[in-house]
Amino acid sequence: MRVLVEVAVRYAERRGWRVFPILGFDDSGQCDCRNPCASVGKHPAIRAWQKAASSDRGVVRDLFNQHHRGIGVATGEGSGVWVLDLDTKNGVDGIASVEHLNLPPTHTVQTPTGGLHMYWTWHEGI
Repeated sequence: MRVLVEVAVRYAERRGWRVFPILGFDDSGQCDCRNPCASVGKHPAIRAWQKAASSDRGVVRDLFNQHHRGIGVATGEGSGVWVLDLDTKNGVDGIASVEHLNLPPTHTVQTPTGGLHMYWTWHEGI
């Protein structure tokens, strides 16, 4: 858990991203919320996450004071970032659909479901 907190703080301090904790799932695939849900292990661990998300070191440490399994990023103008989420849905491979575009290098993270999150700088009017 310590590593997760440190990564969240690093995203907040170095990148200026407003972060919040997200739930995970156990070995059986059950969401940590313990309710049947459509977003297993992919939803906020806190209420009013849009307002609670922060880039302040102390606030981030407080937000991640319990065992959480992931870091959410409140994208948009407040964090200065937007994310292109590429998955395979309805038989369409989102990653393959953009490979021919020759996109410039950017911060990219593989998702637990095998997709990609590509992070881009926020510009007014996007």
